[in-house]
Amino acid sequence: MLLHQLESLKLKDLPKLTRFCTTNLVECSALKEICIQNCPQMRTFVSNSPTSNNELEIINSALFDEKVAFPNLEKMQILNMDYLNMLWHNELHSNSFCKINALTVEHCKELLKIFPSMLLRGLQNLEDLIIGNCDSLEEVFDLQEIIKLKETVTIQLRTLNIRNLPNLKHVWNKDPMGLVLFDNLSSVVVWDCPNLKAIFPATIAKNLLQLETLDVESCGGVEEIVAQDQGTEASIEFLFPCLEFLILRELNELKCFYSRIHTLESPLLKRLTVYHCEKLNIFCPESENLLKTDTESQAMIQDPRPLFSFRKVVSNLEKLTLTRKDAAMILEGQFPADLFHKLTTIGIHCFHDESAVFPFDLLERFQPMESLVVGCSQFKEPFPCDGSVGRKKYAEVLRLIRGLTLNNLLDLTDIWNQDSEIDQVLQSLELLHVERCNSLVALAPSSTFQNLITLEMLKCNGLLSLVTSSTAKSLVRLTTMSIKECDGLKEIVANDGDEIELKEDIIFSKLESLELHYLPSLVCFCSSEHSFKFPSLKNVIVKQCPKLQVFSKGVLSTSSLLGVQKDDQWHWNGNLNAAIQQLFAEMMMYRMLENIELSAQR
Repeated sequence: MLLHQLESLKLKDLPKLTRFCTTNLVECSALKEICIQNCPQMRTFVSNSPTSNNELEIINSALFDEKVAFPNLEKMQILNMDYLNMLWHNELHSNSFCKINALTVEHCKELLKIFPSMLLRGLQNLEDLIIGNCDSLEEVFDLQEIIKLKETVTIQLRTLNIRNLPNLKHVWNKDPMGLVLFDNLSSVVVWDCPNLKAIFPATIAKNLLQLETLDVESCGGVEEIVAQDQGTEASIEFLFPCLEFLILRELNELKCFYSRIHTLESPLLKRLTVYHCEKLNIFCPESENLLKTDTESQAMIQDPRPLFSFRKVVSNLEKLTLTRKDAAMILEGQFPADLFHKLTTIGIHCFHDESAVFPFDLLERFQPMESLVVGCSQFKEPFPCDGSVGRKKYAEVLRLIRGLTLNNLLDLTDIWNQDSEIDQVLQSLELLHVERCNSLVALAPSSTFQNLITLEMLKCNGLLSLVTSSTAKSLVRLTTMSIKECDGLKEIVANDGDEIELKEDIIFSKLESLELHYLPSLVCFCSSEHSFKFPSLKNVIVKQCPKLQVFSKGVLSTSSLLGVQKDDQWHWNGNLNAAIQQLFAEMMMYRMLENIELSAQR
């Protein structure tokens, strides 16, 4: 079967499809992209016979084999294929798949491996690989056979993204010993792979000269980033001259980068985020480094093995996350203050103690500081307000902060005490992002937000309203407001209770974008009869707000708004209130039709 002009093929939501065709060969010489999605009965693309009752043949079948010729295929997506065992046989039609550069495989429950060993010789142009949610997958790259043949193969892979693979044991099942090269890797992301013990074989890790991002998260079984070398090298040098972002999170068993004697250098590292890796020491004390020769320093890297030499890394960092253990080491004075001169963003994490007090003194070490991230701790307030820190000290430390992120602070009740003076110190704040702070009942007093440009709230279920009317009046520079997944939120702006204020307009003069997503309790933007003016508002996006019947009870002015976006469709009835009412009416009609259909089925 010859389909010479076919360039794109998509097979989607075909529950009874078992094959594309019955023939000895299907050739698509112009095919550049193929997507097969949610075709659960499809195990092979082409079959010789229209029917097959041989269970062994079904089990051993692959989606693609020698009966498929796709010489110019560049992009392939295989999604939601529940019973697929294999993507490829070892033997394929000559030159088939040799130009593929992007492959995505997701939600294939029975898939055991991605690449059989001999296939790698034909996949040398592969650049982007995404694999996710394949419950049975045990390995990605099978290198055994190609190593036995002692062939040298260079794979052009640049990005590797693998997520939620509960049975994955190996990304590479053997150390290729320099025979199979992955020297172009620039981004490696590995999330939620609990059975994985290590990420890289040693000979691959030694040659990652292009690596820019390494992100390993929620892989509870990972004990080392690089698997123990099977060779006889006494020590190994890992040099990542392009590495800028290193993120290691939720790795409970991680003890070291590499278990044997080694050095690790990344001179361009800009962001270092390491937390919930309790068995790993990020740095060794500076005093230890200064007292050792280079040879002695290499030999020193035994238990406990620090991830880095502090001086070689910190002096170039721009973003650094510190846990309670790291913070204590710095506060004890084990590192010179001049090491931190390039840091602009500091993260404070893992103060897991009900009596935890925010380490304000730590921030003095990082000046000037532009962004502060506080996460995964039990602070009731992120800043001390007991009088031990005066206004002058606040001003010195916080005066340049433009971005504040608060994430996963379940005990947080106030961003800061309204009786403190900090609200007048953080007036440079331009970005406020608050996420998973379910005990938070109020944001901050109105005088804080006069320079705020971006306000983002996500999964803060304790909030009933976002800001008071007086605070809303101070948001004169606010350009973007995004409120998502706050289950208890009933309104955005709450009235202060002052009858005089009801007569005054609330003007969001710079607000251009407003997003309201997944807010099950939201009734309106404001329940009081305030008049609102939005002269710059251009984008309003509403998703899954089932109780939102009207935007506001007061007078509205939205001179620049052209519509409300819902599920990629625009709605407009001349004004914002009418558009919201239309959306609510359509939702109620849809629910009514659903109920009628369900009743008819019964």
